[in-house]
Amino acid sequence: MTRRTRNIFKGIGSVLDIYPNTDYSEYLSNIDINGSLQTDAENLHGYWVAVGGYISHAMSIADVEDDKKVEEDK
Repeated sequence: MTRRTRNIFKGIGSVLDIYPNTDYSEYLSNIDINGSLQTDAENLHGYWVAVGGYISHAMSIADVEDDKKVEEDK
């Protein structure tokens, strides 16, 4: 194998990172804010609960703005 071919494969391998030298699982955490271990399903549930809270908050702000607009139109 020529040097050029080796460099091409090395470049492709570094971009694709087919066989990483680092164990990336150490960066993944299933520990919540309180320090207790969470399952993936519990984490996902918590994310959706948070999303629901964000949507509810945005809708309440939109309702207040709509009420102000209705009062201005009177």
